[in-house]
Amino acid sequence: MTMRSENEFVLIKINSGAYGTDAAPTAVNAIPVFDVDYNPEISTQQIKEALGFAGAPLEQVTSVYQSIKFKVLNRGAAGVDQLTVNDLLWRICGNAATTTASTKVQYDPVDDNFEDATLYYYVGEVLHKMTGVRGQLDMSLNIGDLDYSEYTLYGLDAVVEKVGSLPAVDWSGLEAMVATTPTSVPVCNFFGQNIGAATIKFSPGNTFSYMGVVNQEEIAFEARNGSLDISFVEPTPDVINFWEATKQGAQGDFNFQRGIDVTNAGNIFVLSILNLQLKSVKRRKEAGRLYLDVSANIKPTARNNDYAWESR
Repeated sequence: MTMRSENEFVLIKINSGAYGTDAAPTAVNAIPVFDVDYNPEISTQQIKEALGFAGAPLEQVTSVYQSIKFKVLNRGAAGVDQLTVNDLLWRICGNAATTTASTKVQYDPVDDNFEDATLYYYVGEVLHKMTGVRGQLDMSLNIGDLDYSEYTLYGLDAVVEKVGSLPAVDWSGLEAMVATTPTSVPVCNFFGQNIGAATIKFSPGNTFSYMGVVNQEEIAFEARNGSLDISFVEPTPDVINFWEATKQGAQGDFNFQRGIDVTNAGNIFVLSILNLQLKSVKRRKEAGRLYLDVSANIKPTARNNDYAWESR
């Protein structure tokens, strides 16, 4: 039987047991993903004994773990205090969720007690299982587009299986989302100025990597180095001089909201970054207009206050 690429599902479920336990996700744990790229990460060591004749040496596999990349739209939820389809993914990328009844769900960075998940990736008749899954994400909040989160996840290795049937996933419960347009973004403020943003890429900066030592195998926290890359209509220097500010390593904040209060309740996304330091600035020309492409690093002023985002 020929396997077909459209028969592709990702199921993910938070693990409530010991790290790396298979939480056995089912069809109700399906996540609507796109642009999937799966890879086993295999390390080998050459066996270099002299054989007395020409030829490539044998290699011995020394470690195996797995990685998968995909994107998920930043869909809304059924209510202001309900979880979105990205909830578990945001959490296993080094963030904690706090729900305020009838108001919002807020995500803040953590640096310990990280959650992990089990991920089942079905493609055709093949099932790839990943346990102990954690990883990192980037968000794209581009004007004139549907904003999304892009994930790079790592997990412990498991046997690849042939499945008899694919999960009976039901997508009827998916919530609609608000497109990121000039009229759906009431707040876009950078270094105290309302700006005409065109593209925004937010990287929380939590990174995880494989750790294999005696009696312990884990996708472990490595570091957090967040950043923001933003392109906007160039203001005149008397309004704000980003050229001089970048030379001085100036620091400032960023605030963004997609979705209109009340009107888009349940489908509002808010991002707040308390303190950024300018890193670089470049001018870009497009359709006869001038834009600035600015990069800034997130510089927390206290433990785990790098950023916060809300779904409400």
